[in-house]
Amino acid sequence: DDNMFMFSGKKGLTIEKVVSHIPVDLVHNIRHRVDNIPGEPYRLLKLAAIVGVRFSQRVLEKVWEIEYGSAEIENLSHDFDILHEHGMIMPANDKINADGIFSVKVKPFLKSRMARLMNDADVWEFQAGIYRDVVLKCIP
Repeated sequence: DDNMFMFSGKKGLTIEKVVSHIPVDLVHNIRHRVDNIPGEPYRLLKLAAIVGVRFSQRVLEKVWEIEYGSAEIENLSHDFDILHEHGMIMPANDKINADGIFSVKVKPFLKSRMARLMNDADVWEFQAGIYRDVVLKCIP
């Protein structure tokens, strides 16, 4: 079940219980970071949180098109980049490919963009599971 988590060895916790077990200062810090994301990328982040910890850019584009119309879809690639720059999401293949392909001197953000271009990667994931948990708590 996507709504259940394992936290500190406790099985079957809901999002509300997981977030309530996290130090309040940490939740406030993450909430502040999320609240500072501009409008369109913020909406995209909320959609991504609903889809899951890992999500396909193509799937989110289809959901976006259904929700907001095809005219709004043009800037989504840029919105994914904004969310990546804010440290909320990362290409799922970053952990596997980026470090082995590029020189140590290449900046991490540039590494991940280059890896995405080379691999035609479409799958993203939340930088940390707690980010998704906090974003889900922000959805009314």
